[in-house]
Amino acid sequence: MEKITRELNQSNSDKDLFLSILAHDLKSPFNAILGFLNLLTHNIRKYDIDTIENQVNFINKSAQNTFNLLEELLIWTSSQTGKLSFKPQKLNFFNICQETLSEIKPMAEAKKIAIVQTGAKKISVFADIEMLKAILRNLVSNAIKFCNPNGSVVIKAEQNNNDIIISITDSGIGISPEVVKILFDITHKHSTKGTANETGTGLGLILCKEFVEKHKGNIWVESEFGKGSKFVFTLPLTGH
Repeated sequence: MEKITRELNQSNSDKDLFLSILAHDLKSPFNAILGFLNLLTHNIRKYDIDTIENQVNFINKSAQNTFNLLEELLIWTSSQTGKLSFKPQKLNFFNICQETLSEIKPMAEAKKIAIVQTGAKKISVFADIEMLKAILRNLVSNAIKFCNPNGSVVIKAEQNNNDIIISITDSGIGISPEVVKILFDITHKHSTKGTANETGTGLGLILCKEFVEKHKGNIWVESEFGKGSKFVFTLPLTGH
């Protein structure tokens, strides 16, 4: 009983720290947005059109990034409070993957990234369809983000006795050992710009971990700095 209480207290402490980090991350872009809006408000008749356009573009980009962070925070909060729907069912992994990739296709095309899906087309997985799509969307988007133009991303699905093993391998810039250690740590929200200066919220991998573990699966990463990364997760073949 004492051990359970200690673990619960640690979990709550970790989440409190995580939320404090998020609060700081939300405050910074809002300060920038308000600062530029204040400048525009007081100088709108003095600035030339190029200055106005640059500041409006900056405000728009900052607002979009802040919105993305809030959206992922709401999903994470719903997951933590048990309010997020969880309805696992038997799904064809290949078809779900194809549906998800259609959403990401423009992002890959912009950097001329080749996405290859390998493995049997008839592999089934027992999963919540929206959570599975969210996991794939986050991991594949990350792979594209850290690939140089004309790179590649390979999605592979294999089956063992009880699980399906899914890997997303990219030819990107890789991850340092120090960062690998904290990627899925809720107390270290980490965000790095992509090869084309793409930004992220830092919440995507935390959500992936939450969703994979909701299915009683595991997630991990294998990477070498400068030589690409391989994210792997497992999901059940049937309901437990």
